[in-house]
Amino acid sequence: MDSRLGSPRHQIAVLIDISVDDDLSGVIDLGPWRIAALHMPGTLTSTAIAIHAAEAGDGTFNPLVSSDGTAVSLTVAASQVVAVNQDAGGALAACRFIKLAMGSSEAADRTINLLLTQ
Repeated sequence: MDSRLGSPRHQIAVLIDISVDDDLSGVIDLGPWRIAALHMPGTLTSTAIAIHAAEAGDGTFNPLVSSDGTAVSLTVAASQVVAVNQDAGGALAACRFIKLAMGSSEAADRTINLLLTQ
């Protein structure tokens, strides 16, 4: 099947830096976009990423939880492309300003490639 068939899909990639000895990214302004997947670097040591959200880019970021109180997180590993599941995607749909919280501090700078779609 020709992948060009069907309705056009808008997609962009955004690079997110996680600094050495840090476990939290800078602010990510999703605007009208939603996260479809994360491309994890081959040197990643964390095994989970939680999402923190705020009402504004300069606001107070708190852990994002679903309606049942469960933290929104993704299981990750080095050199993987991790799709955002329906539960996490649904909770993220309400958020414009987020940060990625690594499960542990990284031993060196890391770059995560976010695939965003509309």
